[in-house]
Amino acid sequence: MKITKMKNGNYEFWFSTGRKIPTKKDPSKLKYEYIHRSGFDTKKDAQKVYIELTQKYEAGGKTTKQTVRVFVEEWFPIFERQGRRGQALEMRTKDTYRWILENHILPYFGHMIVGSISAHDVKLFIDQQIRKGYANATVRDHYRLLKSLVQEITLRGYLPRNVVDDVRSPSIVKKSKAELNDQVLDHREQSILLQQADYELMYHQDYYTEFAHAYINLALNTGLRLSELLALKWGDVVTSTEKVEGKFVHILKVQRALNSDSSIKSTKTIAGERDIPLSPEIMDLLMTHRQRLEDHKATVSNWEENDFILPYKDGKANGTKRVPQQIRKLFDNAKLKGSSHTLRHTCITNWLHHVPNIKLVSTLAGHSTVALTLDRYGHILESNALSQIDNLYATMRSLKTKNYQR
Repeated sequence: MKITKMKNGNYEFWFSTGRKIPTKKDPSKLKYEYIHRSGFDTKKDAQKVYIELTQKYEAGGKTTKQTVRVFVEEWFPIFERQGRRGQALEMRTKDTYRWILENHILPYFGHMIVGSISAHDVKLFIDQQIRKGYANATVRDHYRLLKSLVQEITLRGYLPRNVVDDVRSPSIVKKSKAELNDQVLDHREQSILLQQADYELMYHQDYYTEFAHAYINLALNTGLRLSELLALKWGDVVTSTEKVEGKFVHILKVQRALNSDSSIKSTKTIAGERDIPLSPEIMDLLMTHRQRLEDHKATVSNWEENDFILPYKDGKANGTKRVPQQIRKLFDNAKLKGSSHTLRHTCITNWLHHVPNIKLVSTLAGHSTVALTLDRYGHILESNALSQIDNLYATMRSLKTKNYQR
């Protein structure tokens, strides 16, 4: 509290509201807002007003008896439609956020008055989540949603600033190289899994074994995400207009994905829309798969035609929650550890071992930036480099020349 005496004997002070407001000269720039009060006969009078302002702006400048739970009921539907960047949230994200609100944030903050949330409350909440044993990545998701909620409370004037910013988000411990490698199938394991899919298709010819066989082969060769694979349609398989080594190449155009409720959505990012070349072997497998689907379709009375490459047994879109269980069962039968996402990691790892262009691999993977690819798969490039350097030294040692001195 800085109260100064003026030349005329009265007292004055400048009070910071903690908010940022546009400058008069350039509205695109912001500056901190200050309130000037003067003309107090005594210092005590000035202190009284200063304290009143402090109490007012610590409550955000506005007062309300509205609880956080009531506030969320109004705020979250708007947040669903606009998100953080003015874009509607995806179905899966909406479901996740609703779960976090109802099971974590509201049980802790729901009874509080919106203008009473403090940084100390946030810190205790984060500590509670960590003590309950939730992973740092999970707690960070809770932190981010809470930050969005308190940001809206701040914008409406009930808090002077977003107090969540005063508390650090839990840091994410990166997985070790060994842990990352455990999420990838080596060549022997890939062979075992493919043989298991072949075996089950041969001896149990039905919709489920046919689906798993096609899914495993496509995932290992295209690196697509689960939601992208299930949204593929036969119209996405096209022939390139240009020849490569004298032959036309078949292309798989990735242009959509599935929500958790099996509705169609756009790909995860703009980079998710991409073209992936298909080998002749995969094309042969796809044509065989298509014929088997036609045979299966003839036995289904309520078949719904949607042109999906990997449909459910009635032709409708498959479920992103149902398929992982089926694929995990195949892993279990092959006595291997893994999931549907393991196939994507394995494919991208295979590309990095054989394709020298990291930008091309990043594009095929549908990553928004090369940095994302490097962050997740950099250890693969590192191992490749070590192997290449070792080969270089071996080549140098094997070189012999007659131009040497004794």
